[in-house]
Amino acid sequence: MEKSYNKLEDACQLIEKEWFDRYFINYFCKDGAAYKHYIRVKRYKLTDSNVSSRVLNHWVNKGIFHDDREDKKGWKIFSITDTVLLTIIKRLRLFGLDLDRIKKVTDYLYSYNFLDKEANCLLLDFYISLATNYLNIDPINLIVDVEGDSVLVRQSTLNQLLQMGVLMDYIVIDLKALLEKGAPNEYRNISKYVPSELEKEIQDTINTSNLISLNIKVNDKEYHLSKKRILKDKKSAEGLLNILKYATYEEIKTGEKSKHIIKEHKKIKKG
Repeated sequence: MEKSYNKLEDACQLIEKEWFDRYFINYFCKDGAAYKHYIRVKRYKLTDSNVSSRVLNHWVNKGIFHDDREDKKGWKIFSITDTVLLTIIKRLRLFGLDLDRIKKVTDYLYSYNFLDKEANCLLLDFYISLATNYLNIDPINLIVDVEGDSVLVRQSTLNQLLQMGVLMDYIVIDLKALLEKGAPNEYRNISKYVPSELEKEIQDTINTSNLISLNIKVNDKEYHLSKKRILKDKKSAEGLLNILKYATYEEIKTGEKSKHIIKEHKKIKKG
């Protein structure tokens, strides 16, 4: 499926395509199971009386909000991504955008859903995960222009768009600020979320300089992690092998040189 871009997203591809492909396409879409699970679990109730069932049904009929309820009955609980998206829609209405232009915004936010059949809003899943990551200190901005073209970007990319003269009349919604200050109240403390054992393991692993690969398989009860590292010599490999609980060592000859590979296996129970 060929991806179509609006003009703002097209401009961003000139700036950060390598970063986007690396972290969104190649990592989050393939291996971001822990992050996706947390932000997709439906556990929050809406407290805003202005977003009634009638309003939600109207937005669904307009194609602005996707209805992923299994029974299609009653609006009771929502995921973090759902509540963030609803807040974005409400803010765009307050800024004076009509439903047609808001639909252009949500069409963009939904545009990568084909990469994950379980996603309701995959792009927003990714940027919420980035915004709530304690290692990320930069704002994450949704930019919307007067025509309804939109893009989600880091602050550094927004700065470059401004230098390029791409942006004239536009709205900026900062996801980090929205999550930290709370709109609505039910996810006010998301930025203070304590990472799960799996999330800590992933973060520690991807920061390992000698990492070759990390694979995660999921079943009903646990996550199965397989890590592969390359060591500079046999002594270092054997030293790491003695520390790890479940690991194997393999020496691969490539001409006159050898590659020293450690394969580690780990199981983490679902919380």
